[in-house]
Amino acid sequence: MDNARGTIMLVDDNIANLTIGREILKPSYQVIPVPSAAKMFEALDKVAPDLILLDVNMPDMDGFEAMKRLKADARFHSIPVIFLTIQSDENSELEGLSLGAADYIFKPYSAPLLLKRIENFLAQKRSDEANKIKTSFLAGMSHEIRTPMNSIVGMAELLRNEPLSARQMEYVMDISESARTMTSIINDLLDMAKIEANKLKLEPVNYQFQDFWSGIVSMFTRMAEAKSISFRHEIKGEPGRLFGDEVRLKQILMNLCENAIRFTDSGYVRLSAAAGQDALIFEIEDTGKGIRKEDLPKLFDIYAQSDTIKNRAAVGTGLGLSICKSLVNLMGGGITVDSVHGQGTLFTVTVPLVKGKAEEETKPERRLCAPSAHALVVDDNKFNLRVAEGLLRLFKINVQTALSGQEGIDLASQNDFDIIFMDHMMPHMDGVEATKRIRRLGGEYSRLPIVALTATVVEGAEEMFLSNGFNAYLPKPIDPQTLISILKKWLPPDKVMDA
Repeated sequence: MDNARGTIMLVDDNIANLTIGREILKPSYQVIPVPSAAKMFEALDKVAPDLILLDVNMPDMDGFEAMKRLKADARFHSIPVIFLTIQSDENSELEGLSLGAADYIFKPYSAPLLLKRIENFLAQKRSDEANKIKTSFLAGMSHEIRTPMNSIVGMAELLRNEPLSARQMEYVMDISESARTMTSIINDLLDMAKIEANKLKLEPVNYQFQDFWSGIVSMFTRMAEAKSISFRHEIKGEPGRLFGDEVRLKQILMNLCENAIRFTDSGYVRLSAAAGQDALIFEIEDTGKGIRKEDLPKLFDIYAQSDTIKNRAAVGTGLGLSICKSLVNLMGGGITVDSVHGQGTLFTVTVPLVKGKAEEETKPERRLCAPSAHALVVDDNKFNLRVAEGLLRLFKINVQTALSGQEGIDLASQNDFDIIFMDHMMPHMDGVEATKRIRRLGGEYSRLPIVALTATVVEGAEEMFLSNGFNAYLPKPIDPQTLISILKKWLPPDKVMDA
């Protein structure tokens, strides 16, 4: 059977309709004509079609009943169905679509129109399947890379808290910077997969623009100093407290500033922000090598850097600018670029300015210290155990570790822990199952804070963990500030004291 063309199962009790439908479809598809719904299920035991064209008015079992049985059977529920029927009233069409049909086409139909609708549907189906495969692959690769990256980032963070010489500290900072770059590449790949699948979403919050700005300026001032170039920065107007996706906006500016510094060997990089009445306008200017005029139109295309790299003499994935453009568009803004080859480049980013709510009065920050708190860390990777244990001990927390889900359950049942950090992907028993079993111990275990400590960072991962008994989500590599926030929220207040 030639499946390369796509296989369509045509189900109709009228032999004339089967014959006509087969003649229309067979030049483009492998067609399996079936004279009844009962025969359809017999045929499905032997072949899995790409699409079922299903009549509604059939004796013994009509199309709607057949559709219900298809969706209820785990073997067949994912096979798409298009109703092809003379039953053209609105209620019937609504019922068919409500049952999960991909489309509802009335007889008599136009042959070219039928073929085009099938062609478009199958093309979208193949695209969706390819995106799922790609997303699954990237998620797996991300998990495998994040696991050792967690050790590298974590060990570097622990070393920063040791008495080191200036040169040793420089080495540690280089390790941290390289690890941050690798993590950024992983995140770019995952973001690109979300963008292509139309699943990237913004998460707007209230934030203080000056705090947001200071963090970016501090980071890139150091980076520019390392290359012996100047990093200039200015704010025009007073943005104040804003409402928007602070994380994604920072991602855009960081990508553009990092590129500017990377491609500038002398002179300066300038970052400016101007607050208008309803827009924030950012400019990122550099005195680097610039971009050739013929390369500008494709600059925001995916992987475009592979073609333009000869002009800017530096490596990269080629994903950053494409992601920036997608994020800016998602925010309802715009991004432009002007460049003169050999002189420099200017990127201009415009995003909507939405004023945030007034900041609630907060208590002064205190350095976390919890010498009477007890934590359990469960992870099958001994290096990650060492990292998590080391980071928790920075806050004087007493830590025990377990190398498996079962060992974690045993320790949890025998000790009074204040918080548990649970890895996800472990052999024999994963973290989700281990958490469920701890919860089933009842009593205080039903309320014990359990944090998902995981390299699983795909779309919906956090929601999955929270719906399976976890209280919080801590992705790897571990971000110290995120860890502190989780500890402040979930440790018993009486066990947290001033350092």
